[in-house]
Amino acid sequence: MNLRVLLATDLSRCAESATRLTASLPWPKSTTILVLGVIETARPVVDVGRSAGTDERDAREFTYAVRLVSETLAAPGRTVETITTFGHPADAIVEEAARFRADLVIMGSRGRGPVRSALLGSVSAEVVDRAPCPVLIARRERISSVVFGADGETRTAVAADVLAWPIFAGVPIRVVTVANVHLPYGAAAESRAKFDAAVSSYLKKTSEEDTRCDRIAKQRAAQLTALGVRATSEVRHGPPAKAILATADAFGADLIVVGSRGDRGLHRMVVGSTAREILYEASCSVLIARQQPAAELDEMAAFAIGYAS
Repeated sequence: MNLRVLLATDLSRCAESATRLTASLPWPKSTTILVLGVIETARPVVDVGRSAGTDERDAREFTYAVRLVSETLAAPGRTVETITTFGHPADAIVEEAARFRADLVIMGSRGRGPVRSALLGSVSAEVVDRAPCPVLIARRERISSVVFGADGETRTAVAADVLAWPIFAGVPIRVVTVANVHLPYGAAAESRAKFDAAVSSYLKKTSEEDTRCDRIAKQRAAQLTALGVRATSEVRHGPPAKAILATADAFGADLIVVGSRGDRGLHRMVVGSTAREILYEASCSVLIARQQPAAELDEMAAFAIGYAS
């Protein structure tokens, strides 16, 4: 299996965790890992005490450090490459992922910049929104167990394809589906007869949803098991993100894998609300595989190649 993995680093502590996670995974021998170091070009208007020479020295030291990172990933039969570039980190990562035709982007949850989200670095969030391939946000340095949030949609089929990769061989995976049926709003304010009818309808829908979710979870688990993955299944109830997070806590998962249907708005891909809540709230690593049309991927790759040239 010829996997192409882009490891983005800014040499921060969170990026070091991403590097250690990448090094810990049993990649197939034919894997190519590209270590991308991005130097943020934005500077304050007044930068007292710094000179062009200092910037050049910093760039050289950064480039050398990125090469040292790549050396920790060397292994027989594996190709490891390095690139150091300048620019806005999220733009550089997304463009390089498209040019490199990466199968996976791995990066830390926070960067070195002074402006950070309280829970997730702005660069990481932007890359998840825009990347042309699955993105793994690393918060742990290993993967010993996985929770896979599945449903009957195509978007989770993309995530299931990732779980079939050799790096997950022998790793226990818990497939969880979530039944989330709401009692109609205002039902209690209706007449007793209408309330009873609403409750009866709710219970029927809940039973049907339980059956549907159980079938989907078992099918996904069976598909993974047939590929040599140790998969089990369960059904949870409630808001999907919270249910998946609860499963991860109970299962002791190092990684949550979810699919997301990207919605294009203002020329920007944005992951779904469930995936985003999991990304923000999870204490473990999160891998988001967003469904994208092939034509869109070709368009992004062509843009990246044109930009680079």
